Amino acid sequence: MKFLHLTSSSAAADNLKRTCFNIARQRDEVLALDYAFDVDALPADLSEAEIKRCVEMAHSKYSPTEAVFERLDDMDFADFDKVIVWHTNHAQSLLFMYFICKTYNTPLYRIEKDLSQSKPLSFDEYKHLVANAKLITAQERELFVETYDSLIGTDGKTKIVEDGKIVCKSKDFVKSLILDELGPKPESVYPFVGKVYPKFHKRFGFDFAYIEMMIFELIQDEEIVPSD
Repeated sequence: MKFLHLTSSSAAADNLKRTCFNIARQRDEVLALDYAFDVDALPADLSEAEIKRCVEMAHSKYSPTEAVFERLDDMDFADFDKVIVWHTNHAQSLLFMYFICKTYNTPLYRIEKDLSQSKPLSFDEYKHLVANAKLITAQERELFVETYDSLIGTDGKTKIVEDGKIVCKSKDFVKSLILDELGPKPESVYPFVGKVYPKFHKRFGFDFAYIEMMIFELIQDEEIVPSD
Protein backbone atom coordinates (compact mmCIF):
# COMPACT_ATOMS: atom_id res chain seq x y z
CA MET A 1 0.00 0.00 0.00
CA LYS A 2 1.09 3.56 -0.65
CA PHE A 3 0.12 6.54 1.51
CA LEU A 4 0.26 10.32 1.19
CA HIS A 5 0.80 11.99 4.57
CA LEU A 6 -0.05 15.68 5.04
CA THR A 7 1.09 17.64 8.09
CA SER A 8 0.92 21.29 9.15
CA SER A 9 4.57 21.61 10.22
CA SER A 10 8.02 20.71 8.94
CA ALA A 11 8.95 19.27 12.34
CA ALA A 12 6.04 16.83 12.19
CA ALA A 13 6.87 15.90 8.59
CA ASP A 14 10.54 15.31 9.40
CA ASN A 15 9.55 13.02 12.27
CA LEU A 16 7.19 11.06 10.05
CA LYS A 17 9.79 10.81 7.28
CA ARG A 18 12.24 9.27 9.75
CA THR A 19 9.61 6.74 10.74
CA CYS A 20 8.83 5.84 7.12
CA PHE A 21 12.54 5.50 6.32
CA ASN A 22 13.22 3.37 9.39
CA ILE A 23 10.45 0.92 8.54
CA ALA A 24 11.25 0.83 4.80
CA ARG A 25 8.18 2.73 3.61
CA GLN A 26 10.10 4.95 1.20
CA ARG A 27 7.23 4.77 -1.31
CA ASP A 28 5.09 6.95 0.95
CA GLU A 29 4.95 10.71 0.37
CA VAL A 30 5.19 13.10 3.34
CA LEU A 31 4.43 16.78 2.77
CA ALA A 32 4.46 19.71 5.19
CA LEU A 33 2.44 22.84 4.58
CA ASP A 34 3.62 24.83 7.64
CA TYR A 35 0.41 26.73 8.09
CA ALA A 36 0.30 29.62 10.60
CA PHE A 37 -3.42 29.46 11.36
CA ASP A 38 -3.15 30.72 14.93
CA VAL A 39 -2.81 34.34 13.75
CA ASP A 40 -3.78 33.73 10.15
CA ALA A 41 -4.62 36.79 8.04
CA LEU A 42 -7.45 35.70 5.78
CA PRO A 43 -9.42 38.72 4.60
CA ALA A 44 -13.10 38.39 3.70
CA ASP A 45 -14.66 38.47 0.20
CA LEU A 46 -11.89 36.62 -1.61
CA SER A 47 -12.28 34.23 -4.52
CA GLU A 48 -11.19 30.61 -4.14
CA ALA A 49 -7.98 31.37 -6.07
CA GLU A 50 -7.24 34.41 -3.88
CA ILE A 51 -7.85 32.41 -0.70
CA LYS A 52 -5.42 29.75 -1.87
CA ARG A 53 -2.84 32.40 -2.68
CA CYS A 54 -3.30 33.87 0.80
CA VAL A 55 -2.67 30.44 2.24
CA GLU A 56 0.54 30.07 0.27
CA MET A 57 1.78 33.48 1.46
CA ALA A 58 0.90 32.66 5.08
CA HIS A 59 3.30 29.75 5.19
CA SER A 60 6.67 29.78 6.87
CA LYS A 61 9.33 31.58 4.85
CA TYR A 62 11.66 28.68 5.63
CA SER A 63 9.49 26.16 3.79
CA PRO A 64 9.26 25.76 -0.02
CA THR A 65 5.49 26.01 0.20
CA GLU A 66 4.82 27.07 -3.36
CA ALA A 67 6.54 23.91 -4.56
CA VAL A 68 4.47 21.86 -2.11
CA PHE A 69 1.24 23.31 -3.49
CA GLU A 70 2.43 22.67 -7.05
CA ARG A 71 3.14 19.05 -6.17
CA LEU A 72 -0.29 18.64 -4.60
CA ASP A 73 -1.99 20.24 -7.59
CA ASP A 74 -0.14 17.92 -9.97
CA MET A 75 -0.71 14.76 -7.94
CA ASP A 76 -3.13 12.04 -8.95
CA PHE A 77 -4.56 11.13 -5.55
CA ALA A 78 -5.77 7.85 -7.04
CA ASP A 79 -2.13 6.72 -6.90
CA PHE A 80 -2.43 6.49 -3.11
CA ASP A 81 -4.39 3.98 -1.07
CA LYS A 82 -4.92 6.62 1.61
CA VAL A 83 -4.42 10.37 1.84
CA ILE A 84 -3.90 10.98 5.56
CA VAL A 85 -4.05 14.33 7.37
CA TRP A 86 -2.12 14.29 10.65
CA HIS A 87 -3.38 16.82 13.19
CA THR A 88 -3.66 17.70 16.86
CA ASN A 89 -6.56 19.25 18.76
CA HIS A 90 -5.11 22.77 18.49
CA ALA A 91 -6.96 25.41 16.47
CA GLN A 92 -4.02 25.87 14.09
CA SER A 93 -3.84 22.16 13.31
CA LEU A 94 -7.61 21.69 13.00
CA LEU A 95 -7.91 24.61 10.59
CA PHE A 96 -5.16 23.05 8.51
CA MET A 97 -7.27 19.90 8.23
CA TYR A 98 -10.37 21.96 7.41
CA PHE A 99 -8.45 23.77 4.68
CA ILE A 100 -7.36 20.45 3.12
CA CYS A 101 -11.00 19.29 3.18
CA LYS A 102 -12.07 22.47 1.43
CA THR A 103 -9.33 22.52 -1.19
CA TYR A 104 -8.80 18.91 -2.28
CA ASN A 105 -11.74 16.85 -3.52
CA THR A 106 -10.45 13.39 -2.67
CA PRO A 107 -11.25 10.88 0.10
CA LEU A 108 -9.32 11.90 3.21
CA TYR A 109 -8.36 10.11 6.38
CA ARG A 110 -7.25 11.76 9.60
CA ILE A 111 -5.06 10.82 12.54
CA GLU A 112 -4.95 12.89 15.73
CA LYS A 113 -1.37 12.64 16.93
CA ASP A 114 1.27 15.16 17.97
CA LEU A 115 4.26 14.42 15.75
CA SER A 116 6.37 17.30 17.05
CA GLN A 117 8.04 15.01 19.60
CA SER A 118 11.68 14.27 18.83
CA LYS A 119 11.34 10.48 18.93
CA PRO A 120 10.00 8.92 15.70
CA LEU A 121 7.02 6.59 15.87
CA SER A 122 7.82 2.91 16.29
CA PHE A 123 6.79 0.44 13.60
CA ASP A 124 3.97 -0.94 15.77
CA GLU A 125 2.66 2.53 16.64
CA TYR A 126 2.79 3.67 13.02
CA LYS A 127 1.08 0.52 11.80
CA HIS A 128 -1.68 0.84 14.41
CA LEU A 129 -2.31 4.54 13.72
CA VAL A 130 -2.44 4.16 9.93
CA ALA A 131 -4.63 1.06 10.10
CA ASN A 132 -7.08 2.95 12.33
CA ALA A 133 -7.01 6.27 10.48
CA LYS A 134 -10.55 7.68 10.43
CA LEU A 135 -12.21 8.32 7.10
CA ILE A 136 -13.57 11.88 6.98
CA THR A 137 -17.21 11.42 6.09
CA ALA A 138 -19.15 13.67 3.72
CA GLN A 139 -21.04 15.07 6.71
CA GLU A 140 -17.82 15.81 8.59
CA ARG A 141 -16.25 17.41 5.54
CA GLU A 142 -19.27 19.68 5.11
CA LEU A 143 -19.03 20.73 8.78
CA PHE A 144 -15.26 21.32 8.54
CA VAL A 145 -15.62 23.45 5.41
CA GLU A 146 -18.44 25.47 7.00
CA THR A 147 -16.27 26.10 10.06
CA TYR A 148 -13.34 27.12 7.90
CA ASP A 149 -15.48 29.49 5.85
CA SER A 150 -16.98 31.02 8.99
CA LEU A 151 -13.50 32.06 10.13
CA ILE A 152 -12.48 33.76 6.90
CA GLY A 153 -12.22 37.47 7.65
CA THR A 154 -10.94 37.00 11.19
CA ASP A 155 -7.71 38.71 10.21
CA GLY A 156 -4.87 38.24 12.66
CA LYS A 157 -7.10 37.05 15.52
CA THR A 158 -5.70 34.32 17.70
CA LYS A 159 -7.70 31.12 17.46
CA ILE A 160 -7.98 28.52 20.21
CA VAL A 161 -10.18 25.51 20.93
CA GLU A 162 -12.78 25.90 23.70
CA ASP A 163 -15.32 23.18 24.47
CA GLY A 164 -14.48 21.48 21.19
CA LYS A 165 -15.05 24.59 19.07
CA ILE A 166 -12.60 27.01 17.46
CA VAL A 167 -13.04 30.52 18.83
CA CYS A 168 -11.24 33.79 18.16
CA LYS A 169 -9.42 35.62 20.93
CA SER A 170 -7.89 39.07 21.00
CA LYS A 171 -4.20 39.76 21.51
CA ASP A 172 -5.14 41.02 24.99
CA PHE A 173 -6.15 37.46 25.89
CA VAL A 174 -2.70 36.15 24.96
CA LYS A 175 -0.96 39.04 26.69
CA SER A 176 -2.93 38.38 29.88
CA LEU A 177 -1.66 34.78 29.85
CA ILE A 178 1.91 36.05 29.53
CA LEU A 179 1.47 38.60 32.33
CA ASP A 180 0.02 35.91 34.59
CA GLU A 181 3.17 33.87 34.08
CA LEU A 182 5.77 36.64 34.13
CA GLY A 183 4.30 39.41 36.26
CA PRO A 184 4.96 43.07 35.40
CA LYS A 185 8.59 43.10 36.59
CA PRO A 186 10.26 39.79 35.88
CA GLU A 187 13.96 39.33 36.44
CA SER A 188 14.21 38.10 32.87
CA VAL A 189 11.94 37.15 29.99
CA TYR A 190 14.32 34.44 28.78
CA PRO A 191 13.25 31.75 31.27
CA PHE A 192 9.71 32.27 29.98
CA VAL A 193 10.73 31.60 26.40
CA GLY A 194 12.61 28.44 27.36
CA LYS A 195 10.45 27.01 30.15
CA VAL A 196 6.96 28.46 30.03
CA TYR A 197 6.45 28.59 26.27
CA PRO A 198 6.11 24.77 25.98
CA LYS A 199 3.04 24.95 28.26
CA PHE A 200 1.45 27.48 25.93
CA HIS A 201 2.24 25.38 22.90
CA LYS A 202 0.89 22.20 24.47
CA ARG A 203 -2.33 23.89 25.62
CA PHE A 204 -3.04 26.17 22.67
CA GLY A 205 -0.57 25.31 19.90
CA PHE A 206 0.72 28.88 19.84
CA ASP A 207 3.61 29.53 17.49
CA PHE A 208 6.94 30.35 19.17
CA ALA A 209 7.49 33.49 17.08
CA TYR A 210 3.97 34.71 17.90
CA ILE A 211 4.60 34.49 21.65
CA GLU A 212 7.90 36.31 21.22
CA MET A 213 6.08 39.04 19.31
CA MET A 214 3.51 39.41 22.12
CA ILE A 215 6.30 39.70 24.72
CA PHE A 216 8.02 42.35 22.61
CA GLU A 217 4.79 44.36 22.39
CA LEU A 218 4.31 44.12 26.16
CA ILE A 219 7.84 45.41 26.70
CA GLN A 220 7.31 48.22 24.19
CA ASP A 221 4.11 49.24 25.97
CA GLU A 222 5.95 49.01 29.33
CA GLU A 223 3.44 46.50 30.67
CA ILE A 224 6.47 44.31 31.26
CA VAL A 225 9.68 45.90 32.53
CA PRO A 226 12.35 43.19 32.79
CA SER A 227 15.32 43.91 34.98
CA ASP A 228 17.86 42.44 32.54
